[in-house]
Amino acid sequence: MLRGLRTITTSIQLPIVINRSFYLTGGNERPYAVADLRGCIVKSGMVVAGESVDLMDLERGVYVLRVKDERPLRFGLIK
Repeated sequence: MLRGLRTITTSIQLPIVINRSFYLTGGNERPYAVADLRGCIVKSGMVVAGESVDLMDLERGVYVLRVKDERPLRFGLIK
């Protein structure tokens, strides 16, 4: 299960990421990818349960986070 993307919900129902990181609460190491709305992958790698993945290097915008065996999550970043 994905955790850590502390968000607020805007009037258009888009979660806005506050803390700019995420982590897994269980399972094995899994690949992840963050894509912009054009479908370009802007960050990817492997995530291990309990380890945080920092999203601080991403620019302001709307992204989709995909982690193997999890539902995709659309979120927005503000600076």
